[in-house]
Amino acid sequence: KTAPTDGWSASIPTKTEAGTYYVWYKAKGDENHLDSAVAGPVTVTVSKKAVTVTANDQTVKEGGAIATGADNVKLDGAAEGHKLADVKLASSSTAAATTEGEITPSDAVIKDADGTDVTGNYEITYVKGKLTVTSEQKEPDQQDEGSIKTDAHVDEKAPETKVENLTPELAKSLLTEI
Repeated sequence: KTAPTDGWSASIPTKTEAGTYYVWYKAKGDENHLDSAVAGPVTVTVSKKAVTVTANDQTVKEGGAIATGADNVKLDGAAEGHKLADVKLASSSTAAATTEGEITPSDAVIKDADGTDVTGNYEITYVKGKLTVTSEQKEPDQQDEGSIKTDAHVDEKAPETKVENLTPELAKSLLTEI
C-alpha cells in the first residue's frame, strides 16, 4: 500500500463498516519541531458481528402456506438499533403444506435505525424452525348406501331430506326440476 500524499487529518479515523482499513500516520511539527516521517500503514480490521436468525415454529392446516416475512423470525446478537427488515422463509414441504418438516430462513436484510442496509457487517447463522401440519378432518356423512343427503335452502331452518332407493335417473330428474 502507498501512503496518501494529502487528506491528512488531526482526527483519529473511525469506521463502523466491516472491512480492512490501512492507516498511515505522522506527527505534525511546530515552530520548534519538524514533522515526523510518514509511518504505517497500520492495518485495522473491523470484523463482522455474529448474529443468529431463527425461524419461528409454525403450525398450518394441510394444504395451507407458512407465514412469511421478518415478523416470523427472531434476530439475536445485532447491534443496538439494528433490526431485521426482510428475510425469506421456505418450507421443506411443498408450497401447500402436506407433511411436517422444517422452515428454513435465508437472505436476511438487516437495517440500522436510519434504514441503511448494514447486512454486510454481519456473519449470519440461520436456524430452522419446526413445521407442524394439521389435517382438517371432516365428519363422515351419516347416510345409507343408495341415498343422498340434500338440503333445501329455503331458509336457515330448512329440513334435511333423505331419499331412499335413489336411482341415477330419479336423481337427475329431481335435480333438473330445481
